[in-house]
Amino acid sequence: MSSQKRKIGDVVLMVLVIGLFTLSGCQPEPLEETIPMSVRVITAETKLVEHSYRYIGMMDTESLQKLSFPANGKVDSIVVTEGDRVEEGQILATLDPETVQLQVDASRAQWEAARSQFEKASAAMKFARETYEKMETLFQSGAVSAFERDQAKLQLDTLIEDRDSAYQLFEQAQAGYSGAGKIADESVIRATNPGHVVRVLNEPGEFVGAGYPVIILRGITSRVKLFVTQDQVVDLQVGKNARCTFGDQVCTGTIDWIAEVPDSETLTYEVQVKLEESDLRLGTIVNVDLILERVQVIQIPIQSIMNDESGDYIYVVEEGLIGKKNIVRMEIDNTFVEVEGLEAGDQVVVMGMAYVEEGQGVSVREMEE
Repeated sequence: MSSQKRKIGDVVLMVLVIGLFTLSGCQPEPLEETIPMSVRVITAETKLVEHSYRYIGMMDTESLQKLSFPANGKVDSIVVTEGDRVEEGQILATLDPETVQLQVDASRAQWEAARSQFEKASAAMKFARETYEKMETLFQSGAVSAFERDQAKLQLDTLIEDRDSAYQLFEQAQAGYSGAGKIADESVIRATNPGHVVRVLNEPGEFVGAGYPVIILRGITSRVKLFVTQDQVVDLQVGKNARCTFGDQVCTGTIDWIAEVPDSETLTYEVQVKLEESDLRLGTIVNVDLILERVQVIQIPIQSIMNDESGDYIYVVEEGLIGKKNIVRMEIDNTFVEVEGLEAGDQVVVMGMAYVEEGQGVSVREMEE
């Protein structure tokens, strides 16, 4: 009885299994869902870029002025230090007023002595002239000899020369004394134009001579000297713009001079850039960008460019489908390259281009900057 029940159970189980297989075979297979490939794009746009050559240059100056006192004296004060920016008319140094006054007094004494000597020489000449005129009258009347008359004439000529010499000394002393008051007024050194202090050659308390340089000043107009290779100097012109950088300091200028012959050792050409204004010190090493032109271009990341037997190309997305555009590489700027063959507004594939092909449908995500 149990054996019969076991057989019945096996039959039921088989029927159930067959039924399950039958039911599963009758059901339709599920449709596979196609998910489009996701790519990242950037939108091509024109931008203004500079084409330039970069070199290393050294700061120089257009002019140096050696400033001095108009008189001898002891330096009373120097109110600037090397590197200071100064304005036109600003006082830079002063002389001790006592030493200046001593020179004024000495000039007056020389003038008075020269005047006295001139007056004496003039009086002596006048007396000699009167004596000669009398001797001439006496000679005409036969009262004196020709020798006596000639001696009086010789004495007059000598005193005329003495008077003339005394007058020259008097004029010199008078000029010195007339300028003494001006020296007293100008016992200071003032900046003759805006600029920077390059050197201070004296200290307070030191004696300096008239006209001896005390302060060296350079104007605000500076120059940068650099040397350019033969193949690139042909692209440069006087008047072209340039930019110099040192750290976060930036100054602009123009190419002011280009050497006609190269350096005999390096075979490079010296170029000078005149800066509009700069606070950089002489001798500072700076980066110099010699700007050739400013143009509107389209730049794309270098990694977005593909290559095959037809040349360089990129993938673009047009209405959700991958398209292919041949391009021509131009200037490279770090990780970007200027290209021809694109239009502003093109969606350029920059990530995922290795996994797509022309005509393939894709989903698009804009690349974040």
